[in-house]
Amino acid sequence: MQYVSPILYTQNSSNNYSNLIPLSGSGYISQYDNGDENDVLFTRFTARGTASIDTSSPQQYVDYYLNPSEDITYSTQNDFDPYYLDPTRGPAVYYTASTNINPYIIANQDLPSSQIVSLQSSFVTSFVSETRYVRDELRFELHMYSSGSFEGSEWQGEEERPFNLEDIECKVYTDDGRVKNIGSVLGYGWFDMTNIIKYVTVRRRGTIADYLKRWRFKRWIYSKVPVPTGGIKCTVDWEMYETLYDLGLWRSSLYEVKALEWIITANSGKYTIKGDDLINWRIKGGFKPAKSGYRQGYFFPLDYEGSYTAISLQGQGANDYLMSEINTAEAPFWDFGLPTNDSLYNGFDQTVLVMMSPNINEAYGTDFRQGDLPYFPGQSDYFPGGVEPANTAFDPIESTILLQEG
Repeated sequence: MQYVSPILYTQNSSNNYSNLIPLSGSGYISQYDNGDENDVLFTRFTARGTASIDTSSPQQYVDYYLNPSEDITYSTQNDFDPYYLDPTRGPAVYYTASTNINPYIIANQDLPSSQIVSLQSSFVTSFVSETRYVRDELRFELHMYSSGSFEGSEWQGEEERPFNLEDIECKVYTDDGRVKNIGSVLGYGWFDMTNIIKYVTVRRRGTIADYLKRWRFKRWIYSKVPVPTGGIKCTVDWEMYETLYDLGLWRSSLYEVKALEWIITANSGKYTIKGDDLINWRIKGGFKPAKSGYRQGYFFPLDYEGSYTAISLQGQGANDYLMSEINTAEAPFWDFGLPTNDSLYNGFDQTVLVMMSPNINEAYGTDFRQGDLPYFPGQSDYFPGGVEPANTAFDPIESTILLQEG
């Protein structure tokens, strides 16, 4: 007798088959890295951690770059890893012009595939209602910069770039142990932003009673705020305490607010990243000096126990969804017949088998094998009870994807 060893199969039950074939081997197989018009630039990364600023003592003013370095991960399918150690400002996102990858990145020209850098960052302050009846008690700004060009061995200046602000939230910590996220602050009257183009607005959900109770505040949620060159400038007024009072988060005679965590979400979508771009995010901020008899507001209050500058940066491309097709073949896998005049196959000549999957064509004749497909016993007239035995399946594949006559 002869033993039949599987090489390629799609049958995963007596009456069912798979539309996907997994490919197993060292490296990865993709039709998007073959040096043709289908090529895609993959540079996905995630960087998490804190900023390189001293948070050991309270500060009235801050100015720092968002350069997390504690937890950095890359996709195994990347053409290169764009998050690197910048000698002047620590970690930064750098899309280097290079001739070592394909598609090529050319200095000062748009990347071959659109990329976007997303940001979620928070910073911690003390209670804002310390000076009473003072406008703009807390001020903070968010900026995005790009180097723009690289000449010789030096960067040619740092330029501000436009970006998208997605939201700003506030989380309240009270000294009796409660933590409350009051949600987006963009709709409150005590919060204001300048240097913006327009709001995309939708009415805040809530009852009419809620609306009348707080009629003095703007009752809108703003999202996807385009920010032009110059960054976003935000101010917080002393009336914030009224909102916290209404929510039961502040009672000066019983308990007080221990800390406020401001959470900013943004992305670089308004700016088209170019070759040799060095992308950086930066936060600036400060409290007005307190009036006599009132406590001074600070960044990084001492009695807060969490991270003062939690940061998550993520880079991804507009075509990263194609990564899901890497090391995977998708039906139709093959066809019969000879090419006709319109380059289709006639399907009648059963002596000619044409592999239609680009990824299997690329894997053919290499050290790649088909990965095992889970098998699900199904109905069958050939077994007692009309159902396949539980152990009915193909044996594990040991041969590479190579067909030989005989």
